[in-house]
Amino acid sequence: MGPDGRLGRRRLLQAAMLTALARPAPARADTMLDTIVIGAGFAGLIAARELSLRGRSCLVLEARDRLGGRVHTSTFAGERIELGGTWVHSTQPFVWAEIARYAQPLAPMPLPGGTQAIWSGGALRPADPESLAAVIGGLAAFCAPAAEVLPEPYDPLARANPFETVSVRERLEGLALTERARDTLDAIFATLFHGPLEDVAASEALRLFALAGFNPLQMLASVSGTKLKDGMSSLIEAIAADGRAEIRLSCEVVSIDQSADHVSVALRSG
Repeated sequence: MGPDGRLGRRRLLQAAMLTALARPAPARADTMLDTIVIGAGFAGLIAARELSLRGRSCLVLEARDRLGGRVHTSTFAGERIELGGTWVHSTQPFVWAEIARYAQPLAPMPLPGGTQAIWSGGALRPADPESLAAVIGGLAAFCAPAAEVLPEPYDPLARANPFETVSVRERLEGLALTERARDTLDAIFATLFHGPLEDVAASEALRLFALAGFNPLQMLASVSGTKLKDGMSSLIEAIAADGRAEIRLSCEVVSIDQSADHVSVALRSG
């Protein structure tokens, strides 16, 4: 607790919020509100926080039995693991602002004393400086067109991007790379996009490169360099606890009807 007691109050508020969320909310019909937010992921919870702090009555409806959407921290073999969004970096200004707001502690990766390796050529090979240099060079070559097709990475639709119809696999196989560099980039891209590289447009990788300042080292740092020490769910819980919005879990929305003077939201539970 700080000298002004703020940290203690924040933790107490978070604990109270989580206790309330653990109890099923009673069914209510014909409730009039200023705002209903559907989905308790980052966007929904931040919208609800901002609206409620500005005096609007706000209800968040989440179909799952937990907060976070595509962010979910769990445990496996006694270790904290992320089952969704994981890596954070200052190149992600909106998420980084939330991390700073709630003073979330960071964990650089690999951990001090840790090592990195890649499975290549039928063996587990250490990520030595020479092989890392080849990977960085290969990544720079892969993403070289980004400056031309994505000069404004926060507006990806500003101009036509021919790499939207080229898969990551096609782009990767068209480059002259060492076996280890190719295998490493294959692993990096597979981890980033969570699917077969034949099904991912190369434009997605180019956009990550552009968002990282068109710098391969910065891109690698932004997609695999830093995690939250207490897990991504800790940030979600801090956002949920900061505000006056009511949050209801296990509330699946089945219809939204808009009339001249109001919007009606119906739940599967009735």
